[in-house]
Amino acid sequence: MVSLFCFFASDCAQTSTGIRAVERFDADVLLRPDGSVQIREQIVVRTDPASPAAFERRIGGERTDEFADVSALINGRPATQTGNPGQIWIESGPRLAVQWRLPAASETSHTLELRYRATGVVEIQGMRGSVLWPVLPAARPYDIGSARVSVTLPHGTRTLSGPDIDASGWQWEATTDALVATKASIERHEPGILHVELALDAVPMIEPHWQTRAALGQQLTPSFIAAGLFILVTGAGILWAIRLQYFRSTSDPQDTRLAQRREVARGLRTAGIVVITLGVGAAGLAYAILRSLGPWPQAVPVSLVLVGLWFVLAAQWFVRRS
Repeated sequence: MVSLFCFFASDCAQTSTGIRAVERFDADVLLRPDGSVQIREQIVVRTDPASPAAFERRIGGERTDEFADVSALINGRPATQTGNPGQIWIESGPRLAVQWRLPAASETSHTLELRYRATGVVEIQGMRGSVLWPVLPAARPYDIGSARVSVTLPHGTRTLSGPDIDASGWQWEATTDALVATKASIERHEPGILHVELALDAVPMIEPHWQTRAALGQQLTPSFIAAGLFILVTGAGILWAIRLQYFRSTSDPQDTRLAQRREVARGLRTAGIVVITLGVGAAGLAYAILRSLGPWPQAVPVSLVLVGLWFVLAAQWFVRRS
């Protein structure tokens, strides 16, 4: 459930400007035998004729290996990435973000189309496969007049549950080659996550890379936590040893170690700055390389930054005591 929340939380930054209404949102979902989905979305929007408009669609990639074959159309015509009105902007890879940029025009109704393929969307648990996919944008800043979702499964696939969408009011019907859901008047806070459970006896699939990385992250979580705690305990031990060695008592006016104490405090402050720098660098490296393993790899760099701050603050306290 937590991973599901995180998956669709990354889809929350939907922005649209100059859009008066989203009249229709249709999605055709084709599940392939290799565990990928081919998706075609058609969105009918009504804009303000007096000014340019922009419509954005974002999809998080935590439950897919990658996005590929991305293309977009405006009113049935292929659009190019120039950034000018009447064109689009696309970012694809571990996540997908598309923005249609519409010019001011007398025609206020526009049909936007998005086509893409997402690989490795079927989570494998033994001979059971699970698909969870956001057919409607999450936390969108607009209501939807009506929506239609069609789901086509590989030939011979047996479903264990679903397909269904995690909101009430959807009406399902079977056609010759697909299952179709329709609903009218969808409020902006309503989710639209497609869920289907498959039996993989007739259509075997392999475990996607994101699922393998998630399982590895769960296995390594105790190690990351233990490493972070070790760094914190070590830092606290170093400070305690320095205090006992140099700063246990400073009340003797004849104490000849004043210069030595100040030198130790300066060295401790320098060490703190170095450790903080290492922690910040390690945090960036962990995000770039290990973010697919979850948040716990950051336990090590966070512990380094905390120890560095301890060193700096302790150095200031030691100087005052000297």
